Amino acid sequence: MLGDHYPSPFGHEVAGTIVKVGAHVPEFKPGMRVVAANSAPCDNCAYCLSGRPNLCDHMKLLNGAYAEYIRIPEQIVKHNLYEIPDHLSFQAAALSEPLACAVHAFERLGIQKDQSAIILGCGIMGLLFSEVARHRGTHLIAVGRNEEKLSRARRFGLEKVIDVRGLADPIHTIRSFTPEGIGADYVVEAIGKPETWEQAFQLVRKGGTVCLFGGCKKGSTFSLDTHQIHYQEVAVRGVFHHTPEHFATALRYLAENIVQSKHYITETVQLKDLPEYFSETAHGSPFKAAVTP
Repeated sequence: MLGDHYPSPFGHEVAGTIVKVGAHVPEFKPGMRVVAANSAPCDNCAYCLSGRPNLCDHMKLLNGAYAEYIRIPEQIVKHNLYEIPDHLSFQAAALSEPLACAVHAFERLGIQKDQSAIILGCGIMGLLFSEVARHRGTHLIAVGRNEEKLSRARRFGLEKVIDVRGLADPIHTIRSFTPEGIGADYVVEAIGKPETWEQAFQLVRKGGTVCLFGGCKKGSTFSLDTHQIHYQEVAVRGVFHHTPEHFATALRYLAENIVQSKHYITETVQLKDLPEYFSETAHGSPFKAAVTP
């Protein structure tokens, strides 16, 4: 979501204290603790007018949180800037952005209580989705191959956590944990690889839904059996980003301790040490770090 203008600053999960406000911003005052989303819709394009603001053609984006100060654009102040409850930390509030994406995915799918879902991927996004789904009464099967991530999924108390490493037939094994072994009502791909997009369709039951939640690299392709879509009535949902409504819900989940930031944010990094931190975690990290000035 860096847009078409380069170079672009980095950092889009941001919370802090207001030090100055514009002349026509009566609802916010200096000293207020706030969290800002990384985007806001334009209100005027065809997608905004049809109730799909996450697909806005003129989305106002906000990057550059790796700084001591950041200016929040007018459209984000209007739609997506929120006061943080007194008991909630800045680092917890900043988790609202990725959590909002998970809230969007769950609500877009329309999963009902007691339905089954397989989550492919136990990374940050997969587990955030899992927490939202568990809170709503979904029966979950989490699938992964990274020991740290799988251990965290088990600590969350997910009903079934499957390590696919060493499995001769992962698809058969995973399906065996679903009701009657026929596949899940919903399969959510939270990895972002074409091969796991394809695997998701091998795990869904007839009449079920596959959610392609993990974004693949632009230009990627994958194969799909048209027989399954037509004769088995399998639905496909792509889910992208979030809306102001989802962001507000995510902040509420964090404020009410439905989702606990301590499970995801495990360390603090000083702003001056960020280049070194990125170098050390160049191959990825299963957790998040809070960056402070």
